[in-house]
Amino acid sequence: MGFALFPLPAFAFDDIKSLVSHIIGKILQPIIPFLIALTVGYFLWGITKYVLQTDNPEERIKGRAMMLYGIIALAVMISFWGLAKILVKSFGF
Repeated sequence: MGFALFPLPAFAFDDIKSLVSHIIGKILQPIIPFLIALTVGYFLWGITKYVLQTDNPEERIKGRAMMLYGIIALAVMISFWGLAKILVKSFGF
């Protein structure tokens, strides 16, 4: 009875290679540029806080921290994206 509540998957995968290829191509590929865009926006917001808050040293420190975290996050995301591309090309997904 419990299985009647959950529909069967619409896609049938023959092997693990086609499943991984589907996950990378349809799910992860569109998400990564969106996350990078959010990180760039976070970095730019940190620049804005740093530049506009000249009279408030606490806000300048927060803006500087936002810029630093934004750069670190961008570096990590782009590195993982590059590593994923290398793995995909190496294994032929």
